[in-house]
Amino acid sequence: MVVGNTSLITIVLTCLVLALAATLLSIFLLIKYLSIADRLRMFAVAINSRAVRRFLKAVEERRSKRIRKRYLIFEVLVYGNEADPRFSLKGSEVENAIKESFRELFGSLALSRSGIALVYFSDRDMRGVMRFKAPYRTKLITALGYVKEVNGVRVLVIPLGVSGTLKKALSKLRPKK
Repeated sequence: MVVGNTSLITIVLTCLVLALAATLLSIFLLIKYLSIADRLRMFAVAINSRAVRRFLKAVEERRSKRIRKRYLIFEVLVYGNEADPRFSLKGSEVENAIKESFRELFGSLALSRSGIALVYFSDRDMRGVMRFKAPYRTKLITALGYVKEVNGVRVLVIPLGVSGTLKKALSKLRPKK
């Protein structure tokens, strides 16, 4: 009898171990092939926590919102002794001065994340268009105010407007006839 019970217990334990192994394997495979959001949802259901639900909502909102680009129209005014009507600056010089001002105010990380780039600059009119990411609008406009000189020439950079499309920005840039 003792020998029979031992073999019965061994069989039951073996079945339990196999069932546990199959369950763990199925959970592992399920988690492996689910997306991160699905995994978090399963976790939230399991613990039913308000904080986890808020975190899930924030993750989903962040994933769905795309950061838009905007276009800033600006004008460069030269003043002081260098205010010669024939004088003009190059677009790359103006872009470097604006970026350097932005870097001094907000740091290199903010500069790289802002996506600031000169799209168009007219040497004759001294007007241009810069592309940037929408959340950095106020920072870019602030940085324009801190540009005092470009290659030793005293200047003022005046923002004229912001547009959502390059076509609209270029149409605002050119004077109406």
